[in-house]
Amino acid sequence: MRHLFYIVTLFIFLTCSSSKNDSDKQRFLIRGNDALSRSEYKDALRYFNGAIALDSCYVNALNNIGIVYFESNKYSEAIQSYDAAILCQPTYWDAYLNRASA
Repeated sequence: MRHLFYIVTLFIFLTCSSSKNDSDKQRFLIRGNDALSRSEYKDALRYFNGAIALDSCYVNALNNIGIVYFESNKYSEAIQSYDAAILCQPTYWDAYLNRASA
């Protein structure tokens, strides 16, 4: 399920690029997803946080930070990250599903 999410996220961002800031956020997200897929959690967090620095309500990055924490068995931090994504976009269902898993 997680791999399908990465592929869909990558496709959406590659087709919807509209500005330099969006392109930078997408690059951070793609690099973070790549690091996450290799279980390089420290690097993944660094990239996702780079995207968050550009847009504090970037729900894809917030959700993926939660995934990093979940994979690292840091469930309370994961829930906080999922909560932040939900606060930014209440209809972001992936965060609800991931939060329920945590």
